[in-house]
Amino acid sequence: MRDASFLDHRESDWDDVFDTNVKGMFRATQVAARGMKRREGGSIVNIASITGLRQAGGIASYAVSKAAVIQRRA
Repeated sequence: MRDASFLDHRESDWDDVFDTNVKGMFRATQVAARGMKRREGGSIVNIASITGLRQAGGIASYAVSKAAVIQRRA
């Protein structure tokens, strides 16, 4: 998490948070899904944060990355 308002965020900090929270979740889920396919079953539970649903001052990249994890197909 990087403490900075949206206007003060550096792109490199934004990228670091997204690499951890979104890309990291994607990679871990992909590895688990491959194992589940081989075993023909299983469950994946991704944990996010209430911050992904509510405005959070000073932690814009964290909040948006958690919203990305929460997002699901309608």
